[in-house]
This record gives sequence, C-alpha cells and structure tokens, in this order.
Amino acid sequence: MISGFSTIAAAVVILLCITDQCTAQDTNCSALANDGNCSFYDCLHTKFNCDAKDYPLRRGKRYCQKYIDESSCFTTAGQVWITNVRRCLMQSIVNSTLYNTANTDCGQFEAFAVASHPQCYTDNRFCSDILLSDQCQNLNCIQDKIYNDNKSWDKSSLNQIKTTTASCPFQIATFLSDAPQCNRPDSSLVSAIQDYL
Repeated sequence: MISGFSTIAAAVVILLCITDQCTAQDTNCSALANDGNCSFYDCLHTKFNCDAKDYPLRRGKRYCQKYIDESSCFTTAGQVWITNVRRCLMQSIVNSTLYNTANTDCGQFEAFAVASHPQCYTDNRFCSDILLSDQCQNLNCIQDKIYNDNKSWDKSSLNQIKTTTASCPFQIATFLSDAPQCNRPDSSLVSAIQDYL
C-alpha cells in the first residue's frame, strides 16, 4: 500500500513539473535574502545551475561583498543604505516570478536585477543619504572603492544613474550647487550625474 502511494505521489510531482507548476530545484534562498547575506548569490547560482559568467556570481556576489568590505568608507547613513539596499535587491529577486519559475534561465536575472537597482536605491534614501552626503563622500566611495576598476561608466550604469537621479527632483538643485566642491578631476561619477542634469 505504501509503495503504491509513493508511486502516485511521484506521478503527481512529475505532472506538476510538466505543467510548469513546480519551482526550480528545492533550494530556498529566501532566508539568505532576508538576512542580506551575500551567500544568497551562491544559493541562486546553485538553484538555477548558473555558471561563473552569469549574474549571481559575476555581478551579484561580487558587488555585494565589495560594498560590505568597503563600508567603512561611507558615512553612517551610507552604511545603513548599503545594508537596506542589499536586502532590497535580494528580496526583489526572491519575490519575482523569475525566482519562482522552474524554467528560468540564469541570463534572465541580469536584466531583472539591473532594472530593480534604481527602485531599491531610492526607496532606501539614496536622494538624501547618498546624493547629498557631505562633500559627496558616499558618491566618491562608490566610485573609488566599489567601481574603482571602471574607467568609464557603461551604458547600463549610466542608465541606472539617470533613472536613480531622476527620482530625486527635490534634491537636484542642492546637488548641483554642492557638486563643484565635490568634483575632483578623477570623479567621473559626480561628473556623470552633473552631465545628466
């Protein structure tokens, strides 16, 4: 009797997966996302059988860890922003249909994740705590410590800068009046924002 039940249960699971109602593997990365743990990206990598060139390890984990490692460069408010944005980015993936669909391809995460960044940034006080940090400290930390290997900003990064900055209409005038004192010859991030505005 029990072996017959196991056969029926297996058939139901297979039928659900065939009709696309099962989720990708059994790996649950939600707890890591809730904690803002960078191992979330390892979990995502495993759950969706990604390779090292895909978003979870190439960008997700890399920048997650970089922000943690370099957090001392940021103001106290900037450090809070880092923690909250990290959780937001991870939770946006976990709450997406991509995460809960069995046939999601790893390549789909990059476009989704990149598109979720501006919202996570602005929902967590980018406009006041990052854009308007004293002497652009937090913007300079992002450039000098996080994206220090970027000689120039690629199209995707520039689009994120534009989308995020456009969400700060009440802070733009203050930024424009403060930015000249922040602008160092090598400060391409501050310059990119000024050029957009």
